[in-house]
Amino acid sequence: MRISQFSQATRIFTFIFIAVLVFSGIGLSLNLPVSACTNDDCGRWLNNSGEMSSVLEDTAGIVKQAYPAEGEKQDYRQTATADYFNQQTAGHLTADEWKDFHALQEFMNLPAVMFTGYAQPALMWKYGLAFTAYGLASIPYIEPGQRVAIGHYIDKLIQKMKLKVVWVDWVEQGYGDDYLSEHNIMYKGHLNLMYGLHGLIYGGNKWDKDFTWLTDKISNEIDETSYSGVTCEPDDYYVQCNTIGIYSLLLYDKLHGTDHSKQVNSWLKFVKTRMIVEPYGLFSRCYHPEHDYVEDGVSGNCNAWSITFIHAIDPAFAEELYPKFKKTFVKETGQMAYATEYPNGNVDPLVTILTLALAKEMGDQALFDKILNMMEKYNTPSFNGLRSGRALFSSARSISAWVNC
Repeated sequence: MRISQFSQATRIFTFIFIAVLVFSGIGLSLNLPVSACTNDDCGRWLNNSGEMSSVLEDTAGIVKQAYPAEGEKQDYRQTATADYFNQQTAGHLTADEWKDFHALQEFMNLPAVMFTGYAQPALMWKYGLAFTAYGLASIPYIEPGQRVAIGHYIDKLIQKMKLKVVWVDWVEQGYGDDYLSEHNIMYKGHLNLMYGLHGLIYGGNKWDKDFTWLTDKISNEIDETSYSGVTCEPDDYYVQCNTIGIYSLLLYDKLHGTDHSKQVNSWLKFVKTRMIVEPYGLFSRCYHPEHDYVEDGVSGNCNAWSITFIHAIDPAFAEELYPKFKKTFVKETGQMAYATEYPNGNVDPLVTILTLALAKEMGDQALFDKILNMMEKYNTPSFNGLRSGRALFSSARSISAWVNC
């Protein structure tokens, strides 16, 4: 699914979902009670990205002179960048991350069937539930004593993910009653990875039968297509959504001793040979298999998300793409930085927070530091989407830990 298809208001909601509910160094969209960000406290750069882009450009010289040297903690920052990268060594999350985690427990403690206060539109809830689980799964690698609690919360998120209200958009948009067997990797890829994360973190076999069934479906669909992947909507293939399905196969292999390297390698070959757009050297926004048509535009959202996951699948490939991504989508001014959805575009909140996650995954403390400087400088200290997004995105170990640890 292409997030840019939605209205500006919906994109703001989508950004809030992502910002608040993603804990680890990975990326994506989520949902959150509306009350978490309903007024001007959400930060000027979130509400008027074009204005903030101009502010950053116009004051670049002042910023360069006014702020301490790179990596030093700014007055408005609650935690130094190095503390986020050293959490495993320290053996605990930072105090501000725990504060935000406890705030999120209010919605996670709702009964699984309840979505009280969830922001609309409901068709975005699948991303919120999934990326919440991804963030939670990283916490026990920092604090092992949290495994039981995190297993409980991931289980509740899976229960929510399987409710009709979360997947019914597939039926309502006329794609048929079967939302799992074909296409729809934008839903079933996330569901499958959530199954695997519950098994990895908590153990047991509660979701193992479902995990095996859906893994086989995804694997067989990859084998049967000429593009070695799975579409979202029929005839719409997105690299970023396929990274989730591919990663779920690798996690299944880790837990069950199987081997999906054939599917993984076939998928990598396709995205390397068909999905790269020049002169950027980055992934196309979308591929349409019915006419074998690769769009010639590139997307910051697509590439930030994709490179983050691919770093765990093919590190050398991700490291080749990363500097190209920064050249195309990242703008730095003094000790601040942001990212754009389009080359030479204005600041985009969604892509910026995905880039924060990508910088964490790539070990790029310098860029991570500059993005946080901007996010916290132009945001209030109150709890809202942007505030907790900074903490939650930075709170845990990189995605590659799930498979390689």
